[in-house]
Amino acid sequence: MEYQANRKKNGFTLIEIIIVTAITAILALGSTYGAIYFLASADYNTSLHNISTALETARDYTLVHYNNTTNYGLVLAAHKIQVYAGSTYNGSNTIVTSITIPNDVTITWSGFNSNNWFYFTSPHATASNDGTITITSKRGTKTVKLSPSGSDTIQ
Repeated sequence: MEYQANRKKNGFTLIEIIIVTAITAILALGSTYGAIYFLASADYNTSLHNISTALETARDYTLVHYNNTTNYGLVLAAHKIQVYAGSTYNGSNTIVTSITIPNDVTITWSGFNSNNWFYFTSPHATASNDGTITITSKRGTKTVKLSPSGSDTIQ
């Protein structure tokens, strides 16, 4: 008995190691889920912001270039939204800016023409037609409504 009472305790017991490992695993799992949710949320919010910025860019370019009656518009093509110069999009237009949309974000357009493009007309930057742009991801769904006046609202 005296031997065990005077013995110095070295190291950890097996149960202590198992408990610490389990707590570490739970914390790692929780932080991984949080990181995945954060990244999906960031992609979603960035896409929403980029679409709004692209609309403003096309509208602003149309207003600035009203003297030469150049119209500017948006086209959706393979996970990209491009601001182009012209009243119609035919693939050879001058691209002013191009925004890449992440693969886990889906964008659909409705109310625009069948080729997924529309433009703002000079001199008042009114939209060629009204419609909606829907952004969907794991985070949720938002809709950007474009009115004929050229203004957009996010719902």
